[in-house]
Amino acid sequence: MNRKNDIHGQDKGKEEQVLSLMFRDLLYAQIVRR
Repeated sequence: MNRKNDIHGQDKGKEEQVLSLMFRDLLYAQIVRR
C-alpha cells in the first residue's frame, strides 16, 4: 500500500510540473506576441 501511494504521489508531482511548464509557455507566448 505504501509503495502504491509513493508511486501515485510521484506521478501527481510530475503532472503538476508538466502543467506548470505548459502554463509558463502559454504566458511567455502571449508576452512575446505583444
